[in-house]
Amino acid sequence: MCGLVGVVTKREVGVCLYDTLTVLQHRGQDAAGIMTCDNGKLNLRKDNGLVRDVFHTRHMKRLTGQLGIGHVRYPTAGSSSCAEAQPLYVNSPYGIVLAHNGNLTNQTKLAEELFQTDHRHLNTSSDSEVLLNVLAHELQIRNKVTLDREDIFSAVESLHARCSGAYAVLAAISGHGMIAFRDPHGIRPLVMGERIAENGEKEYMFASESVALDCLGFENIQSISKSSDGVYFIGTANGVSLYDPNSFRKMTSLEGMPIPPNWTSGILDLKFDKDGFLWAASGVNGLLKIKNERIERVFNTENSSLESNYVNQLEFADDGAIWLSSGGSIYRYNNGEIKIMDSELKIPAYTSIQDIAFDNEGTIWLATNRGLGRFKNGDFKIKLLKAFTI
Repeated sequence: MCGLVGVVTKREVGVCLYDTLTVLQHRGQDAAGIMTCDNGKLNLRKDNGLVRDVFHTRHMKRLTGQLGIGHVRYPTAGSSSCAEAQPLYVNSPYGIVLAHNGNLTNQTKLAEELFQTDHRHLNTSSDSEVLLNVLAHELQIRNKVTLDREDIFSAVESLHARCSGAYAVLAAISGHGMIAFRDPHGIRPLVMGERIAENGEKEYMFASESVALDCLGFENIQSISKSSDGVYFIGTANGVSLYDPNSFRKMTSLEGMPIPPNWTSGILDLKFDKDGFLWAASGVNGLLKIKNERIERVFNTENSSLESNYVNQLEFADDGAIWLSSGGSIYRYNNGEIKIMDSELKIPAYTSIQDIAFDNEGTIWLATNRGLGRFKNGDFKIKLLKAFTI
């Protein structure tokens, strides 16, 4: 049994975390640790011992920042080494700090996978370090300088698929925010609190027990869901905002949003643009832009040059243009203009396009009824499925 606390506020959190850990001291007496994030810089102090013995004035002065995670440890796996005190840190990607309460039942298998397949080094026998590196790997394969909410929720979903056991996790990603989640069975506790700051903005807190919320005047608003939907992300890049997969799914299904009559509610594809706005391919509804939980219809199939009455897929190019698949053809939408691209890409007749993707070199890849298509350096080629070794 360990104790977790995470706080995102508009004020310094170091002393808040210290006070909360003293309230949670009964959950672990072996080691204690606090991490704070101050304008992207991560400050960490941890050691074996009680909270009052680990943190002194000289340590607290260095724990600056408005986002932080605290942990008290009772070792149920690994060793009692101070190296396994939490939170744990990995620098790549982004700079990630993680604290966790629980146990992994497939730790040995995961450690082998991390070394052999993911090429990540583990320095301790702690299952918390395994969790940290699995999360780091799932974020790294997104291959982005800046993550969006979809990337983070997808990474945690992949972590759930790989990690077996009981765990409650708090993680901070430098420059992005804080993640809170539990295993899909919800065996280890984690609650969420909320309070209103002096400027009227909301502040958030996560903890293993609600008594920790009471200590800092946070209202206990809910226990983190035990389902795979129980993931919360507090983004700090542009103010403090709370996101979770349920509200994300609510947005993408158009439920509860003001939508015109006679619209269908089907969403066939979703992408975030560089500004964080959500775009949707919505069948006969056309191309939609969703921001602040309101829907803007960019165009539909009746008032555009699309030859089909169905928009089923979209992809962003590096220049910000949106590429669409519609009725087996490819279109490019940019600055209010739509252009069919079949002839420009030299796509053969009777070839139906179902999906499109861009790689890092600018090559356009197409899923077609005849196989995998590739447009590169002005040349289009299709590799039939039978040519692949499966």
